Amino acid sequence: MLSEIFFSNDVSVKDRRGGKRQRREPQWKEKIIEYIKSIPAQESHYSRNDAPNRKYLPTELSVVKLYKGFLEKHRDGSTKPPVSRQWFNEIFLTEFNLSFKPPRVDTCPTCDSSKIEIDTAPTEVVKDLAKQKLDFHHKQAEMARKLINNDGADFRCPNSDVRVVQFDLQQHMYLPTLTHTQMYYSRQLAFVNMGIHLEDEGKGIMFLWNETVGQKGSNEIASCL
Repeated sequence: MLSEIFFSNDVSVKDRRGGKRQRREPQWKEKIIEYIKSIPAQESHYSRNDAPNRKYLPTELSVVKLYKGFLEKHRDGSTKPPVSRQWFNEIFLTEFNLSFKPPRVDTCPTCDSSKIEIDTAPTEVVKDLAKQKLDFHHKQAEMARKLINNDGADFRCPNSDVRVVQFDLQQHMYLPTLTHTQMYYSRQLAFVNMGIHLEDEGKGIMFLWNETVGQKGSNEIASCL
């Protein structure tokens, strides 16, 4: 706007302050909230202390893309919804605790069941017991990581007959990967990737399959190994 004024030939510039302002109708606020809720969000397992209630949207998205998708969804012919980007952004920030940073979601059945126990606990006593159980489980996981590091140090010793193999399932990947906002609340095909790392050889092997071929149970893991 400033560049247009600067390069114009007008001697005097019209005062553009004031004027009509777009009304913020309550029903459109509800539609914005409903639309944002329709985008699948993930919880982060590891950031529960820093941001316990924060959820994460796909990294390919942004508030601008969400806003454009909202306008496209609620457009009536050539008439756009009476929703400004500023208002949409304001609702996104004040009504939700969302981020576009990819979360770490490396959880196990114990983590997931404990999380459900905490969220559905009927009393504070039951909730505290569930939290203690989850904290103890996390300490066991940290101890296991230390043992892995110790084994890694052993196989590096000269003439060592120790072999260390690590394997893990990566986060689900969904296809097709498109930037169209419609894809983020449509059903996509889930892919599973299992990584195996041979520590002594410094070699990595990947096994990839989709949900129509198999799940991610013990049979699939054993087949890869």
